[in-house]
Amino acid sequence: MSGKNDKIGERWSVYLLRCGDGSLYCGSTNDVERRVAQHAAGTGARYTRGRGPIELVAAETFADRSAALRAEALVKRKAAARKVDFLRQLAARGAGSAGAHGDGGQRKLDISSVSDHEASSGGCRSVAMNVPDQYLRAFSKEEINDLPLSQFEGEIRLIKKRSEVDEAVELLRTEPVIGFDTESKPSFKKGCMYPPALLQLGIPSTVFIFQLSCMPLCGPLRELLADPSIVKTGVAVWDDIRGLQRLSDFTEGGFMDLGDVSRELGMRTNGLRNLAANLLGVRISKSAQRSNWGRHRLSRQQITYAATDAWISRELHLRMLELDLLPEGVGCAPRNGNGNGNGNGHAVKAAAASVESLSLAAETAPEKGQPVAAQSAADEGGNGNGTKRRKAAGNGNGTRRTSDGEAARLGKRRSPGDVRPALGDGAIFLGGLDGSGA
Repeated sequence: MSGKNDKIGERWSVYLLRCGDGSLYCGSTNDVERRVAQHAAGTGARYTRGRGPIELVAAETFADRSAALRAEALVKRKAAARKVDFLRQLAARGAGSAGAHGDGGQRKLDISSVSDHEASSGGCRSVAMNVPDQYLRAFSKEEINDLPLSQFEGEIRLIKKRSEVDEAVELLRTEPVIGFDTESKPSFKKGCMYPPALLQLGIPSTVFIFQLSCMPLCGPLRELLADPSIVKTGVAVWDDIRGLQRLSDFTEGGFMDLGDVSRELGMRTNGLRNLAANLLGVRISKSAQRSNWGRHRLSRQQITYAATDAWISRELHLRMLELDLLPEGVGCAPRNGNGNGNGNGHAVKAAAASVESLSLAAETAPEKGQPVAAQSAADEGGNGNGTKRRKAAGNGNGTRRTSDGEAARLGKRRSPGDVRPALGDGAIFLGGLDGSGA
């Protein structure tokens, strides 16, 4: 069915442009010639500004705007070397389907007919699903600002040495779903773009922040990013991937863009902040978004912001699995110590508990603009049995043990020997936290 903004009989096209830096840009329009001229003049999409000269390499016509937008979302999931051929395959399928239904030869795209392999280079397919009406509405800034603030309260490891990468990647590979994000130094000059300075990868209890301004995007990280058996999930991931590929060449695998999924489902919340408000009922701070991510020593605010984005991406993925908004089998089975899925679907079952933890964490999070700091060792807290006791001051290596009462307040499960970082202690960030402002 055509979208409400479609004009009857109006054809829409999906096009691919090759930019001056060799990258490909995919877009959709009802007038390819006009849109290409806008890109060439620097008045088109933000991505193509300053990347001239612009060359049109492919354009295919579809029946209407809805079909073109679906095709655009699918093409954006493909590796650059496969985008052109895949666009032509989608258009050919639309033409064949149109002929079979006798609609005058118009090209219509049926997403449900796209195979698992075709829909995504990472093996995550797009399917038509019924979304509850409560998740289809838009959220205003005022509504989002009224929600409780939530941020990552677990362990944050700042990695800035090659020697620390192997252990981190080994731990990341024990999980089937990893939250993904990057941060780049902001540019305030037209045509000037900086490569990613940070790569954030999050699992349930820990977020790893790789400081790429201090170390290379090395082999173990590239192999993890290329592994199709581990889902890397986030929002607007394709621009992040292109940035990482400019640092070091690799072929991405296993990536899922939750923003693309939400658009295909007809949801009106597609960004990370809006999706968190819609699906999780929390607000995440974006106050550090335009800060200097290229600095050698990051502030507490920057570190917490970066960790929260990767963590919330994974929480959104689990929530969408719980609501049956993602394809069955995507990131459902947690891995055992050998990295093999055991097929018991615990990640999906844990989604509800994870969302409840979000609400608890949101109640204890500081308001926007306040730095994140752990409570001092002298603070008193409940130990879970109705009595009060003093928290451990430290264990001699720059970390402290989280009390049972604090773990309960933050919605965390306590295991024997569980060590949580004191966010104010620089040592647990491997020398990256100096306690200074942004």
